[in-house]
Amino acid sequence: MASENEEPEISEEAVESAPRAADYIYVRIPASMVNQTLRNGFIPDKKTTDGAYSTGVRGSAVYHKDTRTSTTDGSLIIHRGDPDPCPGTCDAFIHPPYASIQPYRGENDGEYHVSVRLSDIGLGAAKCGFCFILYNGIIAQRELWIAAWAKQQWVSDSPDSEEGGTAEAVERKPWKEEFKDEVEEEREIDEETVRLDITFPKDEECLSVCLVFWGRLEEGSEAEGSNADGSEAKGSELDYSEGYFSEGSSSDSLILPRTNSERLKDPGFREPGRTIAEFQFYTRPGSPSPWAAFTAAPHIHTNVYSNSCMNEISSWIEECVSTHPVCAENTWTIKPASNNGLPRRLLRLRDCHRDPPLVRLEDTSNSQEYRYIALSHVWAYTEPYKTTQENSLEHKDRVPWENLSRPLQEAVALSLTLGYELLWIDSLCIIQDDPLDKERELPRMSLIYGQAAVVFAAHGWDLGTEKVGLLAIEDKYHEDDAPIYCRVKMDHSNLFSMSKDPTSWLGRAWCMQEWIFAPRILHFGGSTEELIFECNTLIRCECGGINNDKSQEQRTLKTNITEVLARVDKDGQEGGEIGFCDKLWKVYITACENYTSRGVSFPTDTLSAVSSLMHRFVPYLGVYYAGLWEYNLLISLQWEASQTGLRRRHKEYVAPSFSWASRSGGVVWYMDMSELPTPETHQFATVLNISYELAGSDICGKVKRGYITLRGCTTEMKIESKSEWFPDGKLEMIKEGFESCYVTLDSKEDLDRVQVGTVVKCLDIMRDKEGYHGNFVSGLILLPADGEDGRYNRIGFSTMRENHFEGAVLEDVTIV
Repeated sequence: MASENEEPEISEEAVESAPRAADYIYVRIPASMVNQTLRNGFIPDKKTTDGAYSTGVRGSAVYHKDTRTSTTDGSLIIHRGDPDPCPGTCDAFIHPPYASIQPYRGENDGEYHVSVRLSDIGLGAAKCGFCFILYNGIIAQRELWIAAWAKQQWVSDSPDSEEGGTAEAVERKPWKEEFKDEVEEEREIDEETVRLDITFPKDEECLSVCLVFWGRLEEGSEAEGSNADGSEAKGSELDYSEGYFSEGSSSDSLILPRTNSERLKDPGFREPGRTIAEFQFYTRPGSPSPWAAFTAAPHIHTNVYSNSCMNEISSWIEECVSTHPVCAENTWTIKPASNNGLPRRLLRLRDCHRDPPLVRLEDTSNSQEYRYIALSHVWAYTEPYKTTQENSLEHKDRVPWENLSRPLQEAVALSLTLGYELLWIDSLCIIQDDPLDKERELPRMSLIYGQAAVVFAAHGWDLGTEKVGLLAIEDKYHEDDAPIYCRVKMDHSNLFSMSKDPTSWLGRAWCMQEWIFAPRILHFGGSTEELIFECNTLIRCECGGINNDKSQEQRTLKTNITEVLARVDKDGQEGGEIGFCDKLWKVYITACENYTSRGVSFPTDTLSAVSSLMHRFVPYLGVYYAGLWEYNLLISLQWEASQTGLRRRHKEYVAPSFSWASRSGGVVWYMDMSELPTPETHQFATVLNISYELAGSDICGKVKRGYITLRGCTTEMKIESKSEWFPDGKLEMIKEGFESCYVTLDSKEDLDRVQVGTVVKCLDIMRDKEGYHGNFVSGLILLPADGEDGRYNRIGFSTMRENHFEGAVLEDVTIV
């Protein structure tokens, strides 16, 4: 054994076999780490849509290969560059042979990934039944991906597209005309431009095929399927140790492998392919395929009104009612209208074997109990018919069926089919041109949706009750085998993370609180063909993907918030618990980060659309100041904008500039929520006064004006640079004689307002106490408010060093 002072002996063999870094890895920095990263002077390349950043890291090109050949369950591990363990199975790529019971695994017992061109799969289909199934499944679904292919082909042919020079052209969608023949199937596409990223999953999940637009290799470049020595290889196995990570994808999602192609050697190369579609291949339960890669999965019902679909919906609801105490406590306690537990009006549905059904508006009674369904929908999609002061009396007699848009008609039909005769639809049950009626009802959305037996969430133009048929593919080389089915892969990611589409149901501001307070939700329509059932305990889907995904804990914003708010519903018994208000405040922060990333059609609705949720915090977090709570107020002020260039200050007054509600778009709080700042660890500014004037009677609703006066140390700094090299919205600030720091501006208007050399006021609102962390200071960045003598607007937030405040002045600052 070597002594402490001796260098240990290392054999040449050990050095040679030691792991090496990849040549160029794409790294995603989680949003929670960005502030710490920036504090240490490291500026990543680009901020992503979810507030995270991404950057490139260099390393060596030596590949480290795990030498294992099999797993404990007998699966065969296929290493990159290995020959086909069963030669002669297929000429296109390596996959398990017909009738094999030994699954294939990738490196380190991971999922086995193969990347191969569509053209090669087509050639392989001439001899191989596995390729025949894949190729014909993809081609049969051509109408679902051909438009995306045409767009990517046009982008690839447009030299300025990567620099954004074709943005205006993209709006015109010229690819529809340029590739009209391909889209209308009058001309075959070049199958060399499409590659399939095939995933052979572990466990019982479906085999998935991701179609990626790749484009043709330039003449003379290396074949992507070649080995390191230049010899020809079948396909190109994806390997997690060396790959590219998409900057806009979910965390750590590999999109394509590194290869020896010349165009991938460029360190600046970012995204070698673009996904145009993703499919699943599976068999029916009880009908196994000799191709073991095709596992069993349930069908998605082709008609929601079918007996099998209605039975499945009923079983989901029954399971929740009978076995989920958390859901039962919240939903089936029916309160009389006098207790504000029910809406003032409901729609009474009468079938009576009529076509169409009879629908009429009915006032609720204090002496009755009601069991109803509520509809949550995006008005831009459903274009709902409305109740007004003029037609409200007519609607009590009959709501004209012909005036109801298709999704509203479907909501009526589905309610009756499930055995419910009462339905709540906001556009019909609230008098839309009566401000007083809206002001009474909107703050009670949590109770209205919370008391519904089931909520229908309409994700698209309709509820998708009639869906596409099943696509069955038979192996022409083994005609007696059970058919294999192909369908679009269901994407459940938006249920577990913030939606990237602000126009979708999951991306709309009004829908968030409806989603949170609904005891049970049936998700209909939208970009998927399946039904999804969600309650406060679990999630179920038709395709079985969520149920089978053992890595998903099935926890969403809805379940996290419900868990904490359940304590609020128990007569406030937990209100005195140590740390309870902190837990509740963290729920508020989580909700704000999700809510602000959502879309709202009218900026003046920014506070109203979340008012009902905020009412649940009133007894515990103090006074509500236009989006911010009295509890932890100075920490709440430390929000930062994400994607500053896309954010706008509202033209109409919505909130004072220190509130996140004063501008559009997402915000984040970059802090460790497990260890919140306290007076023991941090020194805070003093809140001298805070005031606001409501626009109505709702204490969590619209405001006319407001301000806050803080006493804290101030200093001046100068904008040093507006370089595009910095992440979106981050500018460099400097104080003479000290190191520079960075400010995140709140909106595009604030970004335009400051120039290089602009002097800004920095207000210290929280700093680390001596010996705690790194002596950082959290500060608001201010400029004088127009027409407000001696008052300021907040324009951004910055994390600075304590020495930036040497010679600072203790000052009372009013922010409007």
